[in-house]
Amino acid sequence: MTIPNLITAHQKKVTATKLQKAISTLKQAYRLSFEDAGEPENALKIGAEDYFKTY
Repeated sequence: MTIPNLITAHQKKVTATKLQKAISTLKQAYRLSFEDAGEPENALKIGAEDYFKTY
């Protein structure tokens, strides 16, 4: 392998790790919102602004 290939492989691993952490954080926030506000009912019908204000 050449150095550019090694750098690219490392950058892909770093990006994948950051994405996994972000997904984990979002999942945790989503679960915690249910604990605070309950399961959203008709979430698609209330509109994005009201959804984010509530949940």
